[in-house]
Amino acid sequence: MKKIFILFLLIMWGLLFVGCSSDADKGGSKDANPVDITPNDTSTKEDVEGGDDVGPTDRFIQKDYFCTERDQECPPDMICDKDKGKCVAGKTCTDNSTCAYDYPNGEYYCDSTGKVCKRRLMICEPCNSDEECGYNIEDGEDEDRCVEYLGGKKYCGKACGKTACPPGFECTTVDNPLPGPNPNQCKPKRLDQADPFSCSGTTVCTTEEDCKDPNRSKCVKYLSNSELGVCAGYCENDRDCPQGYLCRLDTHSCIASCIKNGQPFDDQCSSAKPICHYNGKCDLPCSVDTDCDTMFGKLELPRQWLCKNSRCIIQICDENNNCTPGCLSDSECCFPGYCDTNTNMCMCDMCRTEKDCWSGYKCENQQCIKLNCLENGGAVISCNIFEFCCGEDPSKSPCKDPAGETVKDGDCYLASTPPWCTQCEKNEDCDKAKGFDGYCYEFQDKDGNTIGKFCGVPCTGKAGECPRGHECRDVKDDKGQLVSKTCMWLKCPDWIKQNQQ
Repeated sequence: MKKIFILFLLIMWGLLFVGCSSDADKGGSKDANPVDITPNDTSTKEDVEGGDDVGPTDRFIQKDYFCTERDQECPPDMICDKDKGKCVAGKTCTDNSTCAYDYPNGEYYCDSTGKVCKRRLMICEPCNSDEECGYNIEDGEDEDRCVEYLGGKKYCGKACGKTACPPGFECTTVDNPLPGPNPNQCKPKRLDQADPFSCSGTTVCTTEEDCKDPNRSKCVKYLSNSELGVCAGYCENDRDCPQGYLCRLDTHSCIASCIKNGQPFDDQCSSAKPICHYNGKCDLPCSVDTDCDTMFGKLELPRQWLCKNSRCIIQICDENNNCTPGCLSDSECCFPGYCDTNTNMCMCDMCRTEKDCWSGYKCENQQCIKLNCLENGGAVISCNIFEFCCGEDPSKSPCKDPAGETVKDGDCYLASTPPWCTQCEKNEDCDKAKGFDGYCYEFQDKDGNTIGKFCGVPCTGKAGECPRGHECRDVKDDKGQLVSKTCMWLKCPDWIKQNQQ
């Protein structure tokens, strides 16, 4: 995947001067002192026409490269400071041994071009070269490589063969396998062997709360030196899965439950596995109790499977083999749900406390109810990209969606354009009276090509001022002087393209 580096081009007239002449002084304050900057003069005749007091057309580039989470988003000689959201100088190195120091975020390698230590990419992170994935880092012949997937996109693999893959991944053959005990690479497991391999939805994580995709809900950590892991489609029991999903033990993957309010629904099942059993999983109909052992695994006493009306039910048996359908613990039941120890019955899709529900839900009247965005941490946690959480910023009350409809407190709503992701050509397009900060920012790729120009929206840094995805950033000039505090989203060019289709 092409690495993009973002620069901001601040277009400023009559604000910063270099060697101001008497003619130029007409457009500025008599108390203003010249600022020693190097102008990047890309002005045209059209830019400067319009009166005697236009002033100089000096422009400057803020030379910050912005990033989100990977060192590889930065130039070769820089790394990503995630707290600041921008690229900073990295520790210089000569080879990988120079980078063999303890880090909380994983193993590091020496970038062969920039000669700085960079974090090796995790399995299924987008990559451009084997080096980024840890090739030549590990001892022996266990080399993690950058593997091409269907469609031409490349993601890091994990060397396998004699060595097993991390949970949620399987060992697959690759082109030009390496010699040695681990010639192949790990790719994400598939529910159906006919499906193509895909790294879509696999993200870097520190806990399960970072894994939002129900098909990749487990944070798997496989590097001994790292606090980081990757979200993988792996589970050991139902409580490893999100709300409404159960663990399929033969594939260790999360699947949707077919039990709703304690009752089985066959319409949730496929033609290949048409029966919804009382453990919430679809499979073939049973004829005898041992069919359930075959499909779902043998239970330990005093629990046994009972086949009743073609459906498998867990039953509890005493020493005289007197059995009643039921459960002994919450882990045997659907999630959300619990085991009612008075009746030994699974109470699926029901709750006693919020602990019986998935994260982000509360328990009301024995039902798991999704928390609204105000109850659950605001827009940054509860809302989608480009949305606000109504009530998080009181100054936006009453909240209005793009159609002008009133939004109630606690609901997420889409930000409007304008002012957000509003395209511009010059500063005058970003009138402060219309809610902008007065500046037109140009986004460039690492080669200096324009990928879009957008108005900034002023902010102070308080929660809820910017829609999710935007950040309140300090915009500074070449000398480090603060020019503006602006809500900025580096993906505005992509958003505009997507919504113009």
